[in-house]
Amino acid sequence: GRCAGPILDLACFVVLVALRSWYVCGMDVGFSFVDTPVRYAEFASTRALSYLHQHSVYAQLLLLPWNQSWDYSYDAIPLVRSCADVRVLAVVAAYLAVVAMAAHAAAMRSRAAVLAVGLVILPFVPCSNLLFLVGTTVAERLLYPCTAGWSLLVAAVGCGIVRQRRRPSGPSRHALLLFWLLALLYAYRVVRFGSRWRSSQCRLC
Repeated sequence: GRCAGPILDLACFVVLVALRSWYVCGMDVGFSFVDTPVRYAEFASTRALSYLHQHSVYAQLLLLPWNQSWDYSYDAIPLVRSCADVRVLAVVAAYLAVVAMAAHAAAMRSRAAVLAVGLVILPFVPCSNLLFLVGTTVAERLLYPCTAGWSLLVAAVGCGIVRQRRRPSGPSRHALLLFWLLALLYAYRVVRFGSRWRSSQCRLC
């Protein structure tokens, strides 16, 4: 019945992972310390915390892509060596935001919102270093599919806020203001950084 589709998708995913592992002779990647310093960390806890911190960096780039870079190798993102590192709070905040995002999409009962959340989360799983190692530290190009889902989610939430604004129990004026501020910020980013694509020299400025 309803479970047949997700089970079939999961089975196909497992088969693809197995084929990938067989084709490349394992899950290991042959990149140097400069390219992927996390995998060369001495302790497993350091590797785990550092990979989780990378997830929070991806979340920040998805939500507010303000400071971007074409290279995150070597020590661009320092290792997280203990739970006492303040950056662990960013990891917790990122995962709580994902849970809240999924819960809000489910509460909206909107197919567009649920689809958007899926497009944000599912494309990120293969590059998350959770199932197998990825040969890069952080790569903004890996967020391209997630950006499509995030754009759809922002639009779905915005439409939901506007529709429910007339109801007595609808969202507050602050929620509507926050949505428009986010939309204006994204518009500003498009206008300001779109000019960098005029030439290859401008893209590296």
